Amino acid sequence: MSMQQFHALAPLIEQGERISNGFDTVSFDLFDTLLIRRIHDPDLIKPAVARYISRKATIQGQGKTWTWQQVQKLRDRFEKEQRQETGQRFDDFEACYPDYMGRVITTVFGEQEDDQLLQEVTDYELAVENSVLVPRHDLVNWLRRLKKQEKRS
Repeated sequence: MSMQQFHALAPLIEQGERISNGFDTVSFDLFDTLLIRRIHDPDLIKPAVARYISRKATIQGQGKTWTWQQVQKLRDRFEKEQRQETGQRFDDFEACYPDYMGRVITTVFGEQEDDQLLQEVTDYELAVENSVLVPRHDLVNWLRRLKKQEKRS
């Protein structure tokens, strides 16, 4: 099967419905296909999280004052380091959020007895990310039709 490219949802869904009869599973990219972001750059989520961590450090009185810009630089550095390390062993250069964000938290707040603070920061970041995601109505409807046909997606 040759790869086709679609620049509008209607022809994509039409073609998908046409060929999906021969398959049990339908797969497609979540971001920019099913979900769109209401912001032009997904990295704009990161400064909000840096501000959250900076405020939390100020409230908890960690001794050193951390600006959100300093927290952001830490995150960027630790994430970049991890991507470089991963790239030496794997092809994907992916970074593991709990690992690099855990390093940020340890640097800002010191050693933690548990992962509660990491979970709070993670929950905050996911809430911010979720607030800018919008599902594409036509694709959601197609997913519902696929489900009624007992297709896996």
